[in-house]
Amino acid sequence: MLNKSSCFGFPMPPVIAVRTNKLHAGYGVRMRFPLILSDHHIPIPYPAVDHGDSQNHGFIDIKNRPELAETIPEAKDCPPLLALLKAISHRDTPFATLGCEKAYSDYSSENHPELKWNLCGYVDLCFARVDENVSREAFEELAFKIATFGQDKPQPRFVKFSMELSPAMYSPLQSAGITDPAYCMSIWVAGFGATEVEAFERYSAIMAILTEFFEKQAWL
Repeated sequence: MLNKSSCFGFPMPPVIAVRTNKLHAGYGVRMRFPLILSDHHIPIPYPAVDHGDSQNHGFIDIKNRPELAETIPEAKDCPPLLALLKAISHRDTPFATLGCEKAYSDYSSENHPELKWNLCGYVDLCFARVDENVSREAFEELAFKIATFGQDKPQPRFVKFSMELSPAMYSPLQSAGITDPAYCMSIWVAGFGATEVEAFERYSAIMAILTEFFEKQAWL
């Protein structure tokens, strides 16, 4: 787990700007597609860290070895998260995963008192060719294509979805003396429900759309 500070009752880095790309935005009926710029720097690879009340198990490289996703403690008990990690890390994609997490939390809303639970999580990804991660425009194009792909898919009510661009420090770039700013992208998904099962089902529906995007190579 990356050490991030809170959104939807779950960790998320501080926001300093929001980019909407003029796509559907909303809560409850449609997904929201902002590309958020964070000032949270991520070192890659990153070590395992014990935070006391939580455990970051460290970076696990599963590129071209998607079956290793099942060894990731944060994902092994969550089939929708496993499926997305495997789809991103497949040898036929130009992408790699950097980290992930998910968690249930209590939820309350004056507008929707029937909603009691929230399942929220994220997947961090980058380009497998580390030098391509210096292109902010490439990440923005990827985010736009993900948003466009999901825009016309059937979606459940009471979900939230966002994509976040963060500065990243890749050790291979630093070793090569490349000082250009580099990035990674986080995909955040949250499902809300009256029960944990309902929150899971809504979270899973959005994760399935994302998995389909990578499996169908819709970034091309």
